[in-house]
Amino acid sequence: MRDLTKLAVSMLKSLSKLAGDSILIFDYPSLVDLNMLPKKPTLLFVSNEYMSTIGDNKPEHIKRIFILEKDKTKVDQRERFGTGEDLICQLADELYRCYKKEARNYFISGDSAMGEKKEKQANQIFSGLKEVHQQYLKSNSGVTDSTTVTLLWLKSNMEDNILAEKVQQAFEKVVSSFLISENLSQCENYLLDNKSFGVCFMILGSVYEEKIIDDFQKFSNIKGFYRYDTQKNNYDELCLQLACDLMAYYNKLGDEYKAKKDTKKAKDMFMKAHELCEILNDF
Repeated sequence: MRDLTKLAVSMLKSLSKLAGDSILIFDYPSLVDLNMLPKKPTLLFVSNEYMSTIGDNKPEHIKRIFILEKDKTKVDQRERFGTGEDLICQLADELYRCYKKEARNYFISGDSAMGEKKEKQANQIFSGLKEVHQQYLKSNSGVTDSTTVTLLWLKSNMEDNILAEKVQQAFEKVVSSFLISENLSQCENYLLDNKSFGVCFMILGSVYEEKIIDDFQKFSNIKGFYRYDTQKNNYDELCLQLACDLMAYYNKLGDEYKAKKDTKKAKDMFMKAHELCEILNDF
């Protein structure tokens, strides 16, 4: 936790309170023997300094490692993250997916009580982060976090995840998180809970009527809407428009931070816009 900002630490504490002993926090990881951790599937969230001490000696129960990277040229928003806030957002995403998977398994097995409990835990993740962020804003003169960008796909449970996963792979380096929702009310609750916690670009599946977009217009944190049409298979057109809009958004942020003499954030935004130029070549 020593390498995290005050906001990132508060976010981590919120998640730890919800997840209990599923999250182990070490202030001095160099003193930790990974082989002594519980022998169950484990995700590591570490600094790049600590990562250099692991090398190729990763125990089998360590399934993935996410790194707080100081070298901005190595940041990929997939395994290496440039800020503590982005790293903890990844932890939140992993927890959310884990609880949703557990909920589905309980429902399939007929244990609806446990399924509902896990659904509730999943939904509490982002509402908890919302409270943390609101407190942070109050103590920091109302500064808003427009650099946290979520890509949200609202799909039908009749549609598979293949295309959604393709979009995630295409854009994961330039957004803070990617979420898939199959429930309209759940999606609305997420947007309400996170209306002051960054911005969102939203993709809607073909089963949803056009008036749904009108209903979502009330959310000021949504910066763009996109429709996927299964009959027309407009995947390339959708991704092209999304990439152009994200590029324009990051360039605008870069100009704003440049005007404020915040060179670091301006550079980060312009680098994301540059990465989007390369993504455009794929469509």
